[in-house]
Amino acid sequence: MSTISSLGVGSGLDLNGLLDELEAAERKKLEPIVQQQEKHQTTISAYGQLEGALGELHASVAVLNDPATFEAVSSNVNGDSVQAAASADAVPGRYQVNVTQLAQASSVATVGVADAGEPLGGGTITFTIGGVEHGVTISEEESSLADICDAINAEDIGVTASIIYDGEGYRLSLVSSETGEDAAITGIQVEGDLAGRLVMDAEQDQNGAFIEGGTGTYVAAQNALLTVNGVAITSQSNMVEGAIQGVTLSLEEVGSSTVTVQQDTDVAKQAIVAFVDSYNALRATIGHLTSFDASDSDEKEGSTEGALLGNSTLRSIESQLRSVMNAGVEGDGYNWLFEIGITLNVDGTLRLDEAKLDEAIANDFSGVQAFFVGDAENPGLAQQLDDALEAILADGGTLDLAVSSLESQLERLDQQYIRTEQQIERTMERYRAQFVQLDLMVAEMNQTSQYLTEQFAMMNA
Repeated sequence: MSTISSLGVGSGLDLNGLLDELEAAERKKLEPIVQQQEKHQTTISAYGQLEGALGELHASVAVLNDPATFEAVSSNVNGDSVQAAASADAVPGRYQVNVTQLAQASSVATVGVADAGEPLGGGTITFTIGGVEHGVTISEEESSLADICDAINAEDIGVTASIIYDGEGYRLSLVSSETGEDAAITGIQVEGDLAGRLVMDAEQDQNGAFIEGGTGTYVAAQNALLTVNGVAITSQSNMVEGAIQGVTLSLEEVGSSTVTVQQDTDVAKQAIVAFVDSYNALRATIGHLTSFDASDSDEKEGSTEGALLGNSTLRSIESQLRSVMNAGVEGDGYNWLFEIGITLNVDGTLRLDEAKLDEAIANDFSGVQAFFVGDAENPGLAQQLDDALEAILADGGTLDLAVSSLESQLERLDQQYIRTEQQIERTMERYRAQFVQLDLMVAEMNQTSQYLTEQFAMMNA
């Protein structure tokens, strides 16, 4: 039997074109699968947008559910002698602070040398700091003023060394790392060859202890001295903690100041405003995801709809949140959002009347706190919303289950797509084999027809 090198050559038929059309028709079986895949991917993406908006709401609700939000305090200072920073532990009150002495670090400098890089000789420098001796060994090879400075700083013994130029020579400046008498440099002894070259510019006794009030550059350390409401306080540092409960005082100068610690209701108000904003942002996201446009104008053909229009998971989430928002709060104080200036609009968003909220905060701040935070017997609105959002957003929650279900369906669709492609390929192979046989058969028939035609022509001749 003859063979066909190219399909359609033997028969003269466009069998390749026909095969292409058949394959295109077969591949239409994949279109519903692709459409379902795209729809599921779009839905998963929409769930991601929804989760982001719910997460923002959850974060704002968590702040409202934190009692610390309603226990914030602020400090105000009248005077220049101190600055104050209040923590949540601060007790509201008015405090008179009188600073009579600032804490300072002790310091001393050496007599100048002409060259900071010239070796001065090996030896030992012994510092007495807070009554404790610390020795620093200096080698002869590394005994320049710069080397000595590096060696002291490397030991980290409570002294900071630096080199200063006074216009005539270089000096080693030594300053205690901390302020106060407990960290004071009270004496320095230099031994070895270094003793005659590294000389302190200060009066010292025979043991190397500095003489306060003597000549030279020695500055004695001192503690900070202050009174708070008449109570005398001594501090090693100018940062004073504990003198006023929950307040850190930064001493700036000698003098008197009044520190007022008061409840900071603005923190709670801003948290309530943030809650309203995040809730409305969630409603805007839901509105986008469930939109429907059936416009018949020339610019738009057909209708467009949001990815979660009619979605049962979204309806369930909306129902849970709506139930909490409409249920109110049990108790003797505020029970409904509208009582503190928050009303629900027809479109599901919240409207905040700041004047009414300010009035509620001013007249019954503890009632506003109870409405949002609640207690063990009567959970507040924020606690209820936090529980609902946790159930929605947690692993294994409403959204997680919905996404997992779609991902499982996508896996099955991927497998179905592969199986369908394989089926299409088998079908096309069968078509190709049949078309080859058809091409051969038609070719043979054409040859037979041509032969008979020639025979009849010869008989007629």
